[in-house]
Amino acid sequence: MAIEQLDSQSRQNIIELIDCIRKEQCCVFVGAGLSRPAGYPLWKDLIKNLKDETEKIEHKKIDDAGLKELERAELYSKIIGEEKFTKFIVDIFNPNDNKQPCSQVHRDLVQMPFTAYVTTNFDCLLEDAFIEEGEKTSYDLYPLLQVTHLRDRRIFHIHGIIDYKDLERTKKSIILTKSDFDEAYSEDSELRRFLKSLYSDLTIMFVGFSLNEPYLMKILEVSKIEYDKKRDIAATRNMGTLTEPKHYAFLAIPEIKKDNLTHEQIESYTKSYTEKEDSRLQELGVSTIRYKADELNHTQLINLISEMNQIINERVETKISRDDTHWSDRNE
Repeated sequence: MAIEQLDSQSRQNIIELIDCIRKEQCCVFVGAGLSRPAGYPLWKDLIKNLKDETEKIEHKKIDDAGLKELERAELYSKIIGEEKFTKFIVDIFNPNDNKQPCSQVHRDLVQMPFTAYVTTNFDCLLEDAFIEEGEKTSYDLYPLLQVTHLRDRRIFHIHGIIDYKDLERTKKSIILTKSDFDEAYSEDSELRRFLKSLYSDLTIMFVGFSLNEPYLMKILEVSKIEYDKKRDIAATRNMGTLTEPKHYAFLAIPEIKKDNLTHEQIESYTKSYTEKEDSRLQELGVSTIRYKADELNHTQLINLISEMNQIINERVETKISRDDTHWSDRNE
């Protein structure tokens, strides 16, 4: 059992999460990590591909030293022009070009009763999973994100979508360069309002993210601050106690590679680093579920999601031990 292999705190968190999903109070927030096995690039790989293509078109090396990844994407777009830049992005994400169909993990997510499917991914793997499961769904596309649809089991592509048949639609939709992000996450943007509503109205299950993305972290910070203000106002006016939002994130236990450290020292360093990161996320209302993985292999995460699906849909009669107590999928 994959869940039994987790540490005690992660087991407790996943038990709470399963209960929340069952009650249809949870949405899933899907990052690029779940699309990589299908042949789609992670962010850093995408930026490298963009640089390689820009240098190929320009027939020279591009000096991007000192620039952050979003700034690098912005530079490449300006060098080769928006049209060529967009076309290359579309070619990378063309589902007909050596891409695999949606995997079992996408089908597992679709089979669970999430209220909404929010993703930063440009691909349509979630849509493909809904089709394979014989369930109709619709999607909201940046910048037209409707919070009123958050309980309709819709898919929300908050960074846009790649339409390899329509370059103009893709160009208007995707968020990829620094200018795109600055506009999308500006103070009064629709995306910012959407994410703040998501934070306060539903439980979020983050999967496929590292949660180090600065724009997303800023939204979590702002959402937490605004919620705390709302809670304090409600308490001052004797309007009752607001329920504290609680979210969950699947995060890999970091793999530390340092030749000059002993095994015990690496374990101690990993434990310290993980505890510090978990504490930081806890302050933002995010509880972590830590699993073992290396850079390419996230088998335990896939197994965890599969096991959650089986428990939620009562396909197994499993009992999960947690300290001196027992919890079952039937709440015995």
